[in-house]
Amino acid sequence: METKLCELGCGKVAAQQLKSGKWICNTSVNKCEAMRQKNSNGNRGKPKYHLRGENHPRPMLGKKSWNSGKTKETDERLKIISEKRKGISPLCGGKAGTLEKEELRKKKISEKMKLVGGGYRRGSGRGKKGWYKGYWCDSSWELAWVIYNLEHNIRFSRNEEKFKYLKEGIEHYYIPDFKIGETFVEIKGYDSADWQIKLEQFPHDLKILYESEMEPILKYVRSKYGKNFVRLYKESKSAGVAEHVLKTC
Repeated sequence: METKLCELGCGKVAAQQLKSGKWICNTSVNKCEAMRQKNSNGNRGKPKYHLRGENHPRPMLGKKSWNSGKTKETDERLKIISEKRKGISPLCGGKAGTLEKEELRKKKISEKMKLVGGGYRRGSGRGKKGWYKGYWCDSSWELAWVIYNLEHNIRFSRNEEKFKYLKEGIEHYYIPDFKIGETFVEIKGYDSADWQIKLEQFPHDLKILYESEMEPILKYVRSKYGKNFVRLYKESKSAGVAEHVLKTC
């Protein structure tokens, strides 16, 4: 059988034949050493596109962007974009397309929560969520708190008890995050007017962990597991539980 050589100039034994009839040494033309060298030499020393009187293949390259030198304090468009990223755009008021649609969306959620009794909805927050050794965590801070307590043999439980509070004459429900003995625990990343209303009407002992209280806990977890400790999350409630039980027995 006659041995075919690459017709692109490298002199190697051909591996396949193209639809054009040419024989090449590799799976594609660009992988042939002779063709790669030819392309490299062909572009070497050539002036820039604009100096050759040609249009650049990426026409926006080198042009000044529309927001160059602007800030959200000086430019209305940047301000709207910034607010949208926070989920509080003045144009839409939230996740819906218009203020009217957003109000309707909130109303539907409120009515549904009244039917089911209101309170905590797993996964409803914006934090990084998941299971860790049988405990559901709604944020990285909750995960850090759970890890810290498990590794320091502090007994706790995920709280499911809900408490009524009134806001503008309307009944709502509040469910603290965890419970240690008879003390409820709330991991709070920020303060707000709504939070103060809940706090004023809460009838039991409540330990609140703001950023300053969480700092040593986060420092401990990050030093042991790294900044990306959320990778410790598991896909199911049972994953990792047996291992933890064996270590603590």
